[in-house]
Amino acid sequence: MGRRRFFSHFLRNPRQVGSVTPSSRWLCRRLLGAAELSRCECVVEYGPGTACLTRGILERLPPGATLFAFEVNEEFVRALRDDLPHPSLAVVHDSAERVVEHLAAAGFSGADCVFSGIPFTTMPRDLRLAILRATHRALKPSGKFILYQYSPYLLGRLREVFGDVRVEFEPRNIPPAFCFVCSKRVASPPAS
Repeated sequence: MGRRRFFSHFLRNPRQVGSVTPSSRWLCRRLLGAAELSRCECVVEYGPGTACLTRGILERLPPGATLFAFEVNEEFVRALRDDLPHPSLAVVHDSAERVVEHLAAAGFSGADCVFSGIPFTTMPRDLRLAILRATHRALKPSGKFILYQYSPYLLGRLREVFGDVRVEFEPRNIPPAFCFVCSKRVASPPAS
């Protein structure tokens, strides 16, 4: 999917797409560098969009590993299925808040790593919290949640849910992006 079609989707639904342009190669490299994908069996990506990050994940996964790509935009789902046939890719046309159910149905007890490009700051508060909690539940004990946003707004909530959060910044992306690397805490996240 080209930049024009991506921009067209942004104009139609900016809360869902979140950016006027796909992620840059610099942002993708930064996100991929935060994970040891060669050791992963199960990886999840929320909001793969035009698949810039998806392709990088698939290149680094070991044989037999699975990448679950959660996408709510029907046209993006069709494009992923048509343009990126890969034996390790499972495209899921559903919301990220149902990640635990989808992993369990596929026989996985948890994910080694979850990547996200979805715009948390523009979604309703209850949905944002539901996705963060579901992500915490979906991760294996040593799992990581690696995401980017265009502001540091989400940092406090990430620390509440995950505990340990490392923050990086990628100025070469348009717009510049904050990258968060969250390590799963042992205790359950707070209920608030």
